[in-house]
Amino acid sequence: MQYYKIPPPAQLSGFVKCFWVGEMAPVPGKELRHLSIATGAARIVFHYEGRFGSETAGGGWEPSFLAGFQGQSAAHRQFVSAERSGIFGVELLPGAVPALFGMPATELTGAFAELGSVLGKTADQWQRRMLSAAGNGERAQLAGEFLSALAPGRHAEVVPAAARELAFGGMVEGIDALAQRFNTSRRQFERTFRNGTGLSPGTYSRILRFERAVGEIPGNRRLTDVALDSGYYDQAHFIRDFRELAGMPPGQYRKAIAGLPFPEE
Repeated sequence: MQYYKIPPPAQLSGFVKCFWVGEMAPVPGKELRHLSIATGAARIVFHYEGRFGSETAGGGWEPSFLAGFQGQSAAHRQFVSAERSGIFGVELLPGAVPALFGMPATELTGAFAELGSVLGKTADQWQRRMLSAAGNGERAQLAGEFLSALAPGRHAEVVPAAARELAFGGMVEGIDALAQRFNTSRRQFERTFRNGTGLSPGTYSRILRFERAVGEIPGNRRLTDVALDSGYYDQAHFIRDFRELAGMPPGQYRKAIAGLPFPEE
């Protein structure tokens, strides 16, 4: 597997964290398996080569979309493919969904949705051009142009600022303290945050802690140290969260990703 990032244009600062590319080729006689774990960020994904799918209850195979949204989620799924695959992704930041697309982020929570079902006919030409582009440099340029045209002149700062607070331990103070800091009631703060991220502040904070742990899993560090450095107070809580959000305990996840290039945060 090859994985790398492409920085977005400056005008998308505050809306797009990065563009990324993943290219994978199966070992002869063995399927590719992709683990989709819990994430606090919505993504736009283009399958420009090959296609992943999911196994159905009856043992069949349901293909994924060619282009679409993978919403923020506290759930996990597995996808499979028997062919070489190439994926171009757009990693969105908190508050980007309502700012760019004019809809609450809650509409994407837990969703794997076709691009056209979310953006309508405006997505058709973008999807065709992205999938037929000569390379990922061109895809990055096309994505930058399309999203920059949607970006508002001003970006409401409450959700991104609150997300940054949560990333640096804001939940320790509690939701009431955070709401007070942003000069709003707890109810209004929670509504605004959920509208911008698709998740409650508590769930978002929990997924952030899990994502910090995921970033420390590759390598040989003791899992107890990974748990403590990521904000877990005991190993049992760490393992329980990992099972729920990744579908397997941390030790098994470390083995599953062994040898893969891992996204750097």
